Amino acid sequence: MSGSLMLVFALLFQALVVVLPVALVAAGGWFLFRRSALGRSLLERLHQGPDQALLVQELAAHVAQLEEQVAELNERVDFTERRFVAAAPRSASLDRPRTPPEPLPAG
Repeated sequence: MSGSLMLVFALLFQALVVVLPVALVAAGGWFLFRRSALGRSLLERLHQGPDQALLVQELAAHVAQLEEQVAELNERVDFTERRFVAAAPRSASLDRPRTPPEPLPAG
């Protein structure tokens, strides 16, 4: 065999010596995690996903509450507008253009 081929085999062997134990430790850790109570519950929750019906019900209730608040605020704005219109003076002076006031005489 040539020297470069031996070098390639040596590098592959060194990589295998490092990678194999790391892979075995990772696989063992994953196996132990899956068997633990925490691992089982997390994996079960990931497989089930969120309860869509409950989520839709919560969002619908929240939207209904927001619609009620908007309707109440709309009523308040209408009431305030009516009060401002009722309190506004009805005079012909509003139709005329405003002129600056006359200066007061000194003295």
